Amino acid sequence: MYLEKSDCQLVEAVYSVLVVDDHVMVCESLARLLQDEDAFQVVGIANDIATAVSMAQATVPNVVIIDFNLPDGDGVTAGEKILEVSPDSKLLMLTGVPSEEMFAAAIEVGFRGFMSKERASRQLIDGVKCLVNGGTCLPQDMVASILPKMKRGYQGRGSDLTKREIDILKYLSEGSSPQDISKQLFINIHTVRNHIQNILSKLGAHSQLQAIAIAHSERIIPR
Repeated sequence: MYLEKSDCQLVEAVYSVLVVDDHVMVCESLARLLQDEDAFQVVGIANDIATAVSMAQATVPNVVIIDFNLPDGDGVTAGEKILEVSPDSKLLMLTGVPSEEMFAAAIEVGFRGFMSKERASRQLIDGVKCLVNGGTCLPQDMVASILPKMKRGYQGRGSDLTKREIDILKYLSEGSSPQDISKQLFINIHTVRNHIQNILSKLGAHSQLQAIAIAHSERIIPR
C-alpha cells in the first residue's frame, strides 16, 4: 500500500469528509472512526448516489469515501457525479471484492485512492490522510494488472518529460505526497506542484493515478 511515506500522515488542518455506503451501520461506523481523529469532520453520510451528490454540492467536502455497491448505481458513477458538483473533492473507493475493471474505470473518472473493506481501520485513516496531503492510495500489486484495462492510445506519450519530472513521477508512484517530494528533492512545494501539473499535461492525464498508469504503460518508470 502506498502509505509508507511519513508526510502522508501530516495533517494540520481540519478536513471535511462525506461517507457514502448503502449500509447505514457501515456509514455510522466509519463516521465514528473519522470523528475520533482531530483532523477530520464528517459533514454527512449518504446511502445512495442521489443523496451523496446533493450533500456534496451543499458541503463541498475535502474527501468523499464511496462504497462501490450502491442501490441506485455504482461507486464509479457516484464519484463522477460528485466531481461534477464538487470538483476539488478527493475520492476514495471502498470495495469488498475489488476488480481490475472497477479500478481502471475509477481511475479514469478521477478517484485518488482505493481501500478494501477488509483493511484495518488504521489503514483507512492513513489512506484518507494521504489523500488530503496530495498523495494517492492504491494497492501496489494492482498497478501492473490494471494497465491492460485502461483506455489505450498512450503510445509515445511522455517523450518530452524532463529528468526532474520523471523523478517526481517515480516518487508519486511510490505514494509520496508533494510535501514529501519537496523534502526529498530539496525544492519548494510550489515547484513540485508545478512539475506535477506539467506531468499531467504532457501525459494527457487528469489525475496522478492515471499519470502513474500511463508512465508504467509507456515504461517511463518500471512496473
